[in-house]
Amino acid sequence: MSVKIQFDSNQDYQLKAVDSIVNLFEGLSREELGNEEREFALNSKEDTDAIPNVDELFELNETELLDSVNEIRKANSVNSVRPLAPKPDWSDSDFNDGDTLTSDVYTSDFWRYPEFTINMETGTGKTYVYLRTIYALNQKYGFKKFIVVVPSVAIYEGAISTFNATKDHFETLFPAGTVPNSIKQYDGNVTVCKDFALSTSLEILLMTVDSFNKATNVIYKATEKIRGGKLPIHFIQETKPILILDEVQNYQTDVARRALRTLHPFFSVGYSATPGKNPTNELYRLSSYEACQRNLVKKIDVLGYNEEQIATAKEDYFKIVSINKKNLSCDVECFERR
Repeated sequence: MSVKIQFDSNQDYQLKAVDSIVNLFEGLSREELGNEEREFALNSKEDTDAIPNVDELFELNETELLDSVNEIRKANSVNSVRPLAPKPDWSDSDFNDGDTLTSDVYTSDFWRYPEFTINMETGTGKTYVYLRTIYALNQKYGFKKFIVVVPSVAIYEGAISTFNATKDHFETLFPAGTVPNSIKQYDGNVTVCKDFALSTSLEILLMTVDSFNKATNVIYKATEKIRGGKLPIHFIQETKPILILDEVQNYQTDVARRALRTLHPFFSVGYSATPGKNPTNELYRLSSYEACQRNLVKKIDVLGYNEEQIATAKEDYFKIVSINKKNLSCDVECFERR
């Protein structure tokens, strides 16, 4: 007998995390982004090249975007690291800004894009949240190209598992055709990059950071599998992908940040329970304390202690006396002087 997981679509803390990203672009229309005209062309079956998230000439209004960031922080009671007031230029920490991995003395490739952070305790559904965010962004703005970057093979496999487990659930929440049939997996097969770029449907490409964080990676090399003089990375760049960074704390080195810029993202959203002391543009926070208070994560209860031992104790102490591996319990003695 197979067991099917049931998902609750009305968890308020998950909905807040999703809305925190979707509402960043409140007021932008598909027409402004270039998506309305592009979708008309696709429906007319005109010849197309790579299908980008936004028109080639579109530029974000950084002052308006900062206003949105500040409004969302206020609504979510997230303290800002700087005054809640718009200004023409953001601080360097608000952007992943600089040279790309493929820049050298012969070529110059500079890329700048805004970064955002969602801070959620482990076990509260981060993967569910970022998948739902992807579908919501597509539904409202027409964004089609998303890259999920993960730090390890284990998390890579976990993302695939969650995508498959939630597929039927999300198909009941979003218009038909929104949820892709499968998640594209980049495992060194560079033709996936071209398929991802040319697809007219919503696409989620899953990659480990190690697959594109070195100039020697095959994604940066010419291949007979792709004709026309383009490198695999060129197809990715043309889409201006939206990056979903799973466990964002793993991508803070100079090499990792240059690698992310090489993808030419439109923007990125980092998800983590431990994003660091000053996460960039933190829009939503579900702390470990709040998750515990709301019974969203497991707790550890101490059942008692040996009173005979504490009768003669002179200092505070906490001691594990024995551990029972069979039923995952332990005997504890502790004492606090009053």
